[in-house]
Amino acid sequence: KKVLWVVAVVIIISFGFFGTAGIMNNSPGLDSAGKIFGKKIPFNEFEKSYLHTRNQAVLRYGEDFYKIEQFLNLTAETWDRLILIHEAQKRRIKISNEEIVKTIEQYPSFQRDGQFDQQLYFARVRQTYQNSPEAYEIDRRKTLKAMKVKQMIFQSAKLSPRELETLYA
Repeated sequence: KKVLWVVAVVIIISFGFFGTAGIMNNSPGLDSAGKIFGKKIPFNEFEKSYLHTRNQAVLRYGEDFYKIEQFLNLTAETWDRLILIHEAQKRRIKISNEEIVKTIEQYPSFQRDGQFDQQLYFARVRQTYQNSPEAYEIDRRKTLKAMKVKQMIFQSAKLSPRELETLYA
């Protein structure tokens, strides 16, 4: 019963989002969702990234997602994701197939009795995320690249105690 509710909510939200994007796509003078580093981002690319960002939030928060969804800024998270992916491409960051498999196998929503279940994975990806496993894995690869860039940035950002105290003051 819960799964049906989740699927219904995802479908309703998807129709609402795609409908809004379709209206924006047909608006005169609007040929992209925005720009990143001078490069136009087509609406369909932004929509795909938005849906992936939303799906990641569903994975991250589980059932609580629907309680806190209104407090999340998924649009800003989508732009952040697109910027990080752009930076990952610029830095030529690679993700191995083994990393993708390992990451996917760790998600509780793809496990049955504590073990990864391939049939459950295929079913969930198709039903809940409305995606093929191949497309989902491509999105996971992009997300892992973005996470590596974020990690590299965080590791390089070091402050001395004095600098931190000055900033805090």
